[in-house]
Amino acid sequence: MAEIFWEKPLLVVSHDGGQLVILGPSEALRNLDTWISREGWFFERAKDKCHAALEMGLSPEDARRAFVAAVLDMNIPFA
Repeated sequence: MAEIFWEKPLLVVSHDGGQLVILGPSEALRNLDTWISREGWFFERAKDKCHAALEMGLSPEDARRAFVAAVLDMNIPFA
């Protein structure tokens, strides 16, 4: 599977206080797997959209928006 990148990377604060640069759906999925609370509508939608971008040609930017919504829902700081 080819790597897909977002037009603009997303900087998020990790659970240990560090910073992570999320470049695309693959990294977003790896990051979602580290979240303490792995439930909720926005979390599931982000996973679905990231998988769809990687496997079915969904716009990577749609996946990015879903990931940002999940980050906001979990009150995770980002830039």
